[in-house]
Amino acid sequence: PIAAPSANKFGRISPTTAQHVRKQLPNVDCILDGGPSFVGIESTVIALNSDGFVILREGFITADDLKTVLPSSNFPIESGNKLSSPGLLNSHYSPLKPIFIEGDNSPKSVEFLKNATLHRGAYLSFSGKTPESYGVVDYLSKTGDLREAAVNLFGALHRLEDNPQVDFIVAEPVPLREIGIAIMDRLKKAAYKYKK
Repeated sequence: PIAAPSANKFGRISPTTAQHVRKQLPNVDCILDGGPSFVGIESTVIALNSDGFVILREGFITADDLKTVLPSSNFPIESGNKLSSPGLLNSHYSPLKPIFIEGDNSPKSVEFLKNATLHRGAYLSFSGKTPESYGVVDYLSKTGDLREAAVNLFGALHRLEDNPQVDFIVAEPVPLREIGIAIMDRLKKAAYKYKK
């Protein structure tokens, strides 16, 4: 596919501002600052193969959005070749601090959170929930708005990564519908190396 890579280090949080780029790539001579991304989450990547169009990576434009333009395609999500598009590795978009998805019962996640000092953790809220046990709460959305969450995802991860009061992050899962599929894909990939 034709895709423009994000201006970040491999496997790290995607940038949504020029400051995020400067943080990860401090030796770059020139960064064009077009202001904050109004989309936040990266693009949807599609390909055309012998069976028609397939989605290689879910993004801001959903399969339903694509079907309004190309109604004859059902836009399956391709599995198999993990290197057919940027952002398809199991571990990607990771902050430097451990991140977990609330409700993940993998042994490593359970063990980490059982021994964690919760007031040194951050809760990344989607629904507006504000658990008092965490020292910091940041928001993808306060109202459960998926589009707002997509815009805010990477900015929130950068803020929490940069916050010296935060040692780890617990993210509230979002519904697996519409753009929520892409948001959960990014959160699962960000958390992957911490649950293995």
